[in-house]
Amino acid sequence: MDPLLISLEMKKFDHLRSLLFLNPRDPEMKLEWPRRMFDLKKYRMLRVLSFERVDFQERGLPRETTKLIYLKYLSFKECNLGVLPSSIGNLSFLEILDLQVSSPIIIPNVLRKMVKLVYLYLPLEFKTPNNDKLYLGSLKGLEILENFDTTVCNVADLFEMTNLRHLSKTVIGILGDLEQIVRRLDVTSVHASILFPSIKIKNFDCYTEERHSVLRKLLNCQILHTPYMDGHLGRLPRYYKITSSLTQMVLIGSQLKDDPMKTLDKLPELQVLVLQDDAFDGKEMICTKSSFKKLKRLELSTLNFLETWKVEEESMPVLSILEVKNCRKLQIPLQHELRNRFPSIKFENDK
Repeated sequence: MDPLLISLEMKKFDHLRSLLFLNPRDPEMKLEWPRRMFDLKKYRMLRVLSFERVDFQERGLPRETTKLIYLKYLSFKECNLGVLPSSIGNLSFLEILDLQVSSPIIIPNVLRKMVKLVYLYLPLEFKTPNNDKLYLGSLKGLEILENFDTTVCNVADLFEMTNLRHLSKTVIGILGDLEQIVRRLDVTSVHASILFPSIKIKNFDCYTEERHSVLRKLLNCQILHTPYMDGHLGRLPRYYKITSSLTQMVLIGSQLKDDPMKTLDKLPELQVLVLQDDAFDGKEMICTKSSFKKLKRLELSTLNFLETWKVEEESMPVLSILEVKNCRKLQIPLQHELRNRFPSIKFENDK
């Protein structure tokens, strides 16, 4: 046995407060759980425990992990963990929990017990054992909540979280869920608690006035910073009906009939704009003089009907990243003009 391992096995670790397990990014190197060296019973006073890119699929999470009752920080960032044990609810002193694992995970409905949580980072994809919605309404002290997904979480719980400062959430297709989100943001704008809300809306086609009305109300929420909208929209509200707080905007499959630049170029704080998959169905776009004063990144991707894009002098003065991909009808001479103005352009037009 390695002398270092022998030395570590013989030592006591009651004094240790932080422990990090980091797996190299090299795919040929795989971190195996060193059970003899890291018997977590030795670390009963740990306050910080972080696993990064560790594969727990074969052996599962060490049982001792959920007995470290004094933990305040626990992270499974980029780990491969199929099931979170129910005993995780025993960690009642936990303040930060990062569940942003690298693959789908099953989460038991026990996070409600962690009433001291301040930061909660949910995974991008997860479910509960019985496909019930995850209850989080008891976590009234939450300030940061990432990846809140209305398909697996209760929208009503957001009204209990009065201390939220940052909220990232996903709404998929259901009108009622989006209506509740808008009401929550309206309440927030009065009390000014959530400072940086972002919302991802998927499979939400607006073919009725009722649905379009809710989208308009969302875009008018004064505290909204980052909307990501995937689905038919048809038209944008007038620029003065869109909050001036927007810093990023992603439109996918919106099928806008009118040039979106005429509206979006007037948003004073917009820094990132993505138009993708026929977000615009028209033939011509125009970026007028002195438009998009703070825009730093612009991506145009798979706009199948776009033929002409006019970029006037002094438009987008601080743009540093410009990507044009698969806009098949867009006129080729534009490439030279754009390259002169924006040296970092990525022009990947397929002909």
